[in-house]
Amino acid sequence: MLLALTLTACVDFDDFTPCFKTANHDYRGEVLANEPGVYLRFADARGAKAADETAHFEGTFSSAGITYGAPGALKHDTNAAITLSGDTGVGVSMPKGFDFAGQQPFSIELWVQQTEKQGFGFGVDHENWAQSREGWVVLLGGLQGPSVGIERRGIAGGVNGSVVNGPELSLNEWHHVVFTYDGKTLASYVDGKVTGLNDTDKALAASEVPWFIGNCIGCGSSNGIIGSLDEVALYEHALPACSVAAHYASAQ
Repeated sequence: MLLALTLTACVDFDDFTPCFKTANHDYRGEVLANEPGVYLRFADARGAKAADETAHFEGTFSSAGITYGAPGALKHDTNAAITLSGDTGVGVSMPKGFDFAGQQPFSIELWVQQTEKQGFGFGVDHENWAQSREGWVVLLGGLQGPSVGIERRGIAGGVNGSVVNGPELSLNEWHHVVFTYDGKTLASYVDGKVTGLNDTDKALAASEVPWFIGNCIGCGSSNGIIGSLDEVALYEHALPACSVAAHYASAQ
């Protein structure tokens, strides 16, 4: 049996050298090859725990508001996703880590399918709300702000221009969303393509708190994701543009 392969051409932002990768539809393999610090696939409930493919971290599902076994984002993988109600406190709580303090490079990657928008659409909240929101936050778009984006907040919560935005995501469709920072430039990607760049050398404050996926930690009600999340991965380095494109292509 022959497997149809797709040749993906892209540009590596590190040196702008064209590179070519063959998309083999092994999304999990592509992600793990880039050495994530945490990778949550939401394949099953496993009681109250969200298993980490790297075996370093483990999340805890909220006790209500989550539907398990939803159709996932990957076209060639039967791995399931989770669907969130968007209610207060609904999502996945994570232990301390991944502060990305100072000018530490990072990447944040996930798939989202919103069915309705509310509030600011908190995707991943890594802020210390008791300390002027120091930390970082991924917004996936809501009624208060339609565009996807990431904010890096310094001492006393100041953003100071350390923000990059992407487009508004359409409802009822899966979207691959990635944010990277290489110590100099914040970049946003949607569905394998660059959608925003912002040069910033602002230092990020260390939030030193647990973090949350699918909702905010301390912002009150009606700000979470209504819809499905899948394949959440965080890296302690910046993925090059070619790798982001290869991840997206492997899911098609």
